Amino acid sequence: MILFLFWIVLSLMAAFIGQERKIGFSKTLLLSIILSPLIGIIMALASQRKSEAEVNELIKEKIELEKLKNKSHGSLTTEEKAKLFDNLNKK
Repeated sequence: MILFLFWIVLSLMAAFIGQERKIGFSKTLLLSIILSPLIGIIMALASQRKSEAEVNELIKEKIELEKLKNKSHGSLTTEEKAKLFDNLNKK
């Protein structure tokens, strides 16, 4: 009984670590309960922080926009391109 409570408490601690990460609270809690709290903590720490993940997503969007710009060869006006870049920078 005490071992079970100890397991749950450690799993909750791992889940709180995962809460600020891309993996999230619920996935970390589920991993911790099923596999072990130590594995849950390792997975949570290996996951990116949410802010880092958001920055990486913005970079990917800018790269995709550049690819579209290079493929379009002038189909977008400079005003439309400026609006797209402004929208990406506001995120």
